[in-house]
Amino acid sequence: MSNEEAYNKIQKRVKQKKGFYLHFGVYVIIIIFLALINWLTSGGVNYRHIDWWVAFPAVCWGTAVAIHGLAVFIFSADGLLGEEWENKKIAAEMEKRGYSIDQSIPSREELDINQHLDLKEVQKQINYDEQDLV
Repeated sequence: MSNEEAYNKIQKRVKQKKGFYLHFGVYVIIIIFLALINWLTSGGVNYRHIDWWVAFPAVCWGTAVAIHGLAVFIFSADGLLGEEWENKKIAAEMEKRGYSIDQSIPSREELDINQHLDLKEVQKQINYDEQDLV
């Protein structure tokens, strides 16, 4: 991986974290504001029972913030269950099944996803009559 590719990957990761922190900050500020409105419109200190309607947006939006956090810190390519974890699990599974594996497993970027078979090679592999397609 070149320095430019590494820089771009790190820059993308920092933007993901920044996006989460902004989302979380806006959530906290808005929920505090809504809770204050809820408390003031329900009678405040002098009222014995407050209907905490603010709990509904806090729980719903809080769930979205939690999912955003999981996506950034746990399930992203660089997160806890990211590409490095996948490679370790693949290597462990291969060894468990008796296959030898090189310790350096190629990353997704290193794999050439544009490789393809020529049409003649595919036709050699598939034995069928044209009547089978009707």
